[in-house]
Amino acid sequence: MIVQAKGSVPFPFGVWMCAKLGVTIIVKDAEKGVIETPDRAAALKIVEFLKANGYPYATIEEKPQRR
Repeated sequence: MIVQAKGSVPFPFGVWMCAKLGVTIIVKDAEKGVIETPDRAAALKIVEFLKANGYPYATIEEKPQRR
């Protein structure tokens, strides 16, 4: 899952925030406002959190699994 805050300023998504939400992320590029996580539930939590904290354009983009 790719979580993006499209049309928003980059967001600081730190380790403390992951711990607070209880989520695991693999790749984060906060400069571009992009987070990658293997877990759909985690992606949904992150998007809800972002929307509640001033990032109304946060979205989830599902990419097909690479083999």
